[in-house]
Amino acid sequence: MYFYQELCYKKAALYIRCSTEEQVKYGDTLESQKADLLDFAKRHNMDIVDIYADEGTTARKKLKNRKQFQRMLEDVQNDKIEVIVFKCLDRWTRNIADFYKIQEILEKHNVVWATTTERYETATANGRLQLNIKLSVAQDEADRTSERIKYVLEHKVAMGQIITSRLPCWIKNVNKYPVVDEEMADIVVDAFEHFKTHRSKHGTRAYVYNKYGVMWSETTFRHILANTIAIGEYRGNPNWCKPIMSKELFDEVQKISKENAVKPSKVGREKIFAGMIKCRCCGGAMTAAHPRYKTQDGELKINTYYRCNKAVERWQCEHRNMINERVIEKYLLENIEKQIDEYIVDFEVQQKLIKNSKITKTAAVLKEKQSRLNDLYVNGFIDLDKYKQDFENYQKQIDDLEVPAPVSSPAKIDNMKKLLSGNWKDIYNGLSKEEKRILWQSVINRIEVDKDNKIFIIF
Repeated sequence: MYFYQELCYKKAALYIRCSTEEQVKYGDTLESQKADLLDFAKRHNMDIVDIYADEGTTARKKLKNRKQFQRMLEDVQNDKIEVIVFKCLDRWTRNIADFYKIQEILEKHNVVWATTTERYETATANGRLQLNIKLSVAQDEADRTSERIKYVLEHKVAMGQIITSRLPCWIKNVNKYPVVDEEMADIVVDAFEHFKTHRSKHGTRAYVYNKYGVMWSETTFRHILANTIAIGEYRGNPNWCKPIMSKELFDEVQKISKENAVKPSKVGREKIFAGMIKCRCCGGAMTAAHPRYKTQDGELKINTYYRCNKAVERWQCEHRNMINERVIEKYLLENIEKQIDEYIVDFEVQQKLIKNSKITKTAAVLKEKQSRLNDLYVNGFIDLDKYKQDFENYQKQIDDLEVPAPVSSPAKIDNMKKLLSGNWKDIYNGLSKEEKRILWQSVINRIEVDKDNKIFIIF
């Protein structure tokens, strides 16, 4: 494992990726990668911002579909990260074009990356050439593997075999062949008939729940209605399995679904508090809805509301009320200054207590000794074994001290003070929704809303 003097004491993100095939073939698991990265971060005294793990995904999967990777890039763009650590280059990407798209984002925000098992030198032309060669080989290997897998899967589908674990609720896997669950199939057919008559997805879901006790989310039911396996067809094979309904019924439902579908419009649908609103009752996310309305002049406009996902989709929460985005925004504008002032006072009091504590002073002395060790090792006064032994000894003493963690970071407090300085409300009114979202995310951790739509700011 390599050592990088320049990465010590950096704010680090640890990225882990492992595909299902690699877990089976090489035994490379998320747990083993995590242990490797944590050890690397500890040796470099890194402050771990977060661990981002994509399980069961390949490096060739579209970047937008690697959810944890996208979450990490958002934190990069919000300047929360200084270095990203991963095991080796093929954990990152096997696509040259994607690599340089990612690199452009990182360089814009002064973020570097390092691997624990490989060393790359990108400051020289020769180093960049070696990196490109490595990426080209990895991409070629991935392309060839993809072609082989595609051929095998096409053959299995043609033979009527199952190639996925994501089966619809009325199909069972029996020795890798699809077998219809007749009881569930009858429920699905009844749901199709009900939707055909009443033309309401929400009403049909409620009907199925009340009659059969089967709970489908909005997304699940939408997939059920569009799934061609209901007529026995899968990936171009019209006889993949036994159909559970007539093609006429299936086609009629597709026609109704298409007629009912409202063409999505991005106009006015930007969300100021995307990902920030939580239900105080169940702790789940509150997602945005965009009901439309007409003004007295007949102009069509869009409102943005937030609602508890578990209450709306699964009836698992008592928080049934929606809350208008403008109501949340008004509450923040009227209350944020007072609450920030109180939060800063609490932070500064705690910082003084921590700074003056004997534990903190002892930890500072030990960290200074670690820093001196780095200098001694780099200048050749001690060997690697001596460095490791003394460094780990000091680190153990630091870990045993249990230094109290601050309630916040100095960077966040600075953001809060900047917000309160000057005539910020006038500036705020001129911001776009995206700019408002970035501003609130810089000072607020999350916003919680209870069943009575009472708002709580969590820093």
